[in-house]
Amino acid sequence: MYLGAQRVRSTGGEEGVNIFGYSHRGSTDIDWRAPDIHRIADRMPGRLMFTITQVAAVGNAVLSYLDVAVADDVPARTVVQLLNAAMLAWPREAPRPVAWSHGPMALGFYVTPSRRERADTELRELKDELVLAVAMAVTQQQGIAPLQIRPPGPLRIFRHSGAAGERYVLDSGSRTFLQQTFPEVPLPASMTVTHENKTAFAQFVGASLEAEVVQVLTRIPLAQIDPLVGVVILDPNSGSEVWRSPGSY
Repeated sequence: MYLGAQRVRSTGGEEGVNIFGYSHRGSTDIDWRAPDIHRIADRMPGRLMFTITQVAAVGNAVLSYLDVAVADDVPARTVVQLLNAAMLAWPREAPRPVAWSHGPMALGFYVTPSRRERADTELRELKDELVLAVAMAVTQQQGIAPLQIRPPGPLRIFRHSGAAGERYVLDSGSRTFLQQTFPEVPLPASMTVTHENKTAFAQFVGASLEAEVVQVLTRIPLAQIDPLVGVVILDPNSGSEVWRSPGSY
C-alpha cells in the first residue's frame, strides 16, 4: 500500500493538503518486509484506492509531501501506530527529500527550502492529515471537539458516481454549518473511492465506507452526529437517498 499527503498551493494562492492511497493487493513485485519508498512512489505506485481533496489537483505547486509504504494486510490502526512512532525517528539532518523506515513501514518526506525552518511542524501536520484519512480507525485517538450545536436537519452528502469511482461532497448548507461551528477546522472539498478498491478500503479502515466518508468529510465521528440529527447520502441527479444513518430517521 502506498499512502501520501501533499501540501499544495494552487495558481490562485489557495493552500491545502491532498491525500491519496494506492493498493498493491495481489502484487508480488515488492518485498514488503523492507519496502523501497522511492521505487514505489516513482515507479510502482499501485492501483488508486481513494483520494481526499482540499485543493483541486490542477496546476498546483507541491510545498511538501509525506509518502508512506506498508503492506496491504496491515490494518489502519496499526498503520497509525507505526506512523506516530516513525515521527520520533525521522532523520532531521539528512538532505531533503529524506527516506527512512520504522519496522515494516517505509517513509519519505520533502519540504521546499522556503519552509525548512518549520520542517518538524510540516511533517507532523502532514502526518495528522494522513491519519484523518483513516478516521474510523482512530476515532478515540484524534478528532475535533464534540458537536454541541444541533444542526437544523440531517447533514447531507452527495455521492457522484462515475466510471472510475464514487465522489462524495458535503452539500453547501451542511458545509456552511460545520465551517461556522468549527471555523478553525479545514474541511476536505471531496473524497473519492474507486470502484475497484472500494471493498479493500473499507476492510483497511475496519468500518463501513459510509461511516468513513462521514467522518472524513465532516471531521466528526458518525457516533457523535447520529444521536443529534444523523446523516443522509444522496444521489445529486435524482435526489434519491442512497444511504441514511439510523439517527436521521
